[in-house]
Amino acid sequence: MNELKAVHMPSEVHREFRSLVKYRKTLDSRSNKMKCTIWAGQHASNRQKRPDHRLKDAEPCLEN
Repeated sequence: MNELKAVHMPSEVHREFRSLVKYRKTLDSRSNKMKCTIWAGQHASNRQKRPDHRLKDAEPCLEN
């Protein structure tokens, strides 16, 4: 009654492979995060430089 069933343990090669896959996903995530940060920074600075033509050409809406 006090005996536990044996569980499957992946081989050393499999564990190393899984570890490398996990590390690659981590690097991909970091790379994507950096790209998004750079993209957002570039677009934020472009918004500040670009005049907003919609406000200049807009006329107030008068309803009767």
